[in-house]
Amino acid sequence: MTDIETATVPPPRPPSEASIPISATVTLSPDHTLLPPTTKLITPQFIYLFILDGLGALVLSGGINFAIAYAMYTAPQYTTGKGDTGPDKITLWSFPSTLAGDAAVTIILQCLVTWLIELFLVNRDLKTGGVAPIGMFNSSSVFNSNKLVRWFCSLPALAPSTTGVDEKGTRGPAEEVPVSPYPKGSGILGWGGFLFGQAARSMVVAVVSFLIFWGPTVGLLIAAGRSNGKGDWEYDVTWTPEVFKLILGGVLGLVTTPVMAGVWLVRAGLVMGDHNEERGEQ
Repeated sequence: MTDIETATVPPPRPPSEASIPISATVTLSPDHTLLPPTTKLITPQFIYLFILDGLGALVLSGGINFAIAYAMYTAPQYTTGKGDTGPDKITLWSFPSTLAGDAAVTIILQCLVTWLIELFLVNRDLKTGGVAPIGMFNSSSVFNSNKLVRWFCSLPALAPSTTGVDEKGTRGPAEEVPVSPYPKGSGILGWGGFLFGQAARSMVVAVVSFLIFWGPTVGLLIAAGRSNGKGDWEYDVTWTPEVFKLILGGVLGLVTTPVMAGVWLVRAGLVMGDHNEERGEQ
């Protein structure tokens, strides 16, 4: 039997300092099926945003809100009452059954839930190559310098530096901006902070939506209600509350869902555009 000779293979040597470009870098997450960003809104993106997301949300959100309203406002407290008291009245302003308050809560909760759903769905579709990032805003000064806009898009406060060199001429630390917005290796606290931050962003959409939709909704409810002579309006258990929730939820989903989905497509395009620019300069 012959002895088998063994040899120690040295580990691969890291690149020398001279071989590392002296510019800050943007590191992409290991998503192998990401499509390249587009320089304009193309047909598949239009279909994704306004047909699948927009019209899909119109039907789904409207249907869910209709079902919730039917379950709420046909409950025994509104139809038969309790004991010797008559059924509660559904009103525009008076608690506990205020449709104006219901409209405000609907706007806030729907924006929160929709934002979180689009966060996961759109980034999944980006990762699997189901939709291409939008790169048409890469040269926009608003996205490159406005800190509030960059925060809203889950980007660093400042665009990646193209110098990366300090006063002594040494290479600055690499800046990692992954395409995926999710925290990595942060545990429960990291995910809790991430979700809290995303909820805060959804409230920006909720505030704008409230300013747009709440006033007209109240106006339509006044037109559909019966004045009680006390500065308030009353409604039957069917079908005004249900139709009100159907229309509000559907229109809100139609308008806000494409915007929320577009935020993640634009974010991915900005990150990949920064990365490609860095590679070109190297």
